[in-house]
Amino acid sequence: MRHFSKKRIEDRDLSRLQEPRLTFFQRRRFLEGIERFNRRLFWEAHECWEEVWKECSEESRIFFQGIIQVAAAYHLILVKRRFVGARNNFEKSLSKLNLFQ
Repeated sequence: MRHFSKKRIEDRDLSRLQEPRLTFFQRRRFLEGIERFNRRLFWEAHECWEEVWKECSEESRIFFQGIIQVAAAYHLILVKRRFVGARNNFEKSLSKLNLFQ
């Protein structure tokens, strides 16, 4: 099992940030996640993207962390009705997604 360290965005070497290069399977799961997200199946989208995230290099993992946190935030708002947790997830996702144009 792979160990994932929880690094703050400020503690990462962002000079090595790169767009993820996806395998056929990863691209298919990424697109399935988009389809689920668009159908408001936020937890299911989160699960698709997490599969891809686990296989990505450290330099490309940040993007997936950001979109996973967005999906989790919507799930918290619409299903769990936990607004503070949702706001926290949105804030964390923005710090990551703002790194990508």
